Amino acid sequence: MEPFWRMTRERVWGLGHGEMLALWRIGADHVRAQAGTGDFQGVVDHYSAKYGLPRVPVLTFRQVRERVEGLDALGDLRSFAGGVSLTMMAAITTTTRDGRPGTTYIAYSPGRIRNADEALVTLRHEVEHVRDHAEGFLSAVPEPVVYDRATRSVRIVPGHHRRYALFDYEYPHVVCIRRALEAGEDVPDEVLEGYPALAAAAAERDAGAAPRP
Repeated sequence: MEPFWRMTRERVWGLGHGEMLALWRIGADHVRAQAGTGDFQGVVDHYSAKYGLPRVPVLTFRQVRERVEGLDALGDLRSFAGGVSLTMMAAITTTTRDGRPGTTYIAYSPGRIRNADEALVTLRHEVEHVRDHAEGFLSAVPEPVVYDRATRSVRIVPGHHRRYALFDYEYPHVVCIRRALEAGEDVPDEVLEGYPALAAAAAERDAGAAPRP
């Protein structure tokens, strides 16, 4: 298979789960390097501090349900728990009785995690949701997640995040492209077209400036 940094964004979107494992490993290594840890709470604490977010507890779905038991209002949790609780992870924000946002959690299902690298990229995906919500962005599409109860599979629709169309694919892909640019590789124009910020970094490099970190 050709290097990821030579693939267009759309080509990466079409990769199968087995093909993505190598890309998720690259993304997870980047997360570990930035956070200085692979511990879920440590990773979330790092990015929360980086983006000026409140501390977000990372708990299992069961622990979240136990923690909110008895609150005046469960907010989104009641419908959420009955809908997509079999997925690997989700960001959950409770609401108060008067409709104000309550505590935000990132919940995960230990039994659904089969690959540590994929899990870390998914965790970073959920942090990006918390970041988006703090900026007032919920979703660019009405139903960004399609959940099939029969197969217990989840399909993410483009527009799920503010800065990424399909975060789990694009985030590690961006890491690969940045590394290639830093190494002086000739990244194809059709690849850079999918990521305007990286195209600008490539232009700076070609003009003799260092790529953006």
